[in-house]
Amino acid sequence: MAVESCHTGAVMKNARALLRAIVTLDGEALVLHPGDTPYIVAPAGQIELSARPLSRRALDALLAALLAEDSRATLLASGSVQWELPSLMSPS
Repeated sequence: MAVESCHTGAVMKNARALLRAIVTLDGEALVLHPGDTPYIVAPAGQIELSARPLSRRALDALLAALLAEDSRATLLASGSVQWELPSLMSPS
């Protein structure tokens, strides 16, 4: 899954794909660090989602698409944030 594009449509598509991957892989956590490849922590172990590292720009765009402003502020203050995946996701 390519998460490098920061175009709004591509960001939303990638955000939906990340959320789908969490559900499909029975993921417990989505880990996104700039300069590293994104991965999901799942019962089967760490599952890489991309062969390419995530740029700061792409990460910022994904976080803006996925998190509310208060959650992003928590992330900036503490370095991590917990967010519950909505139980109902609209199909893409």
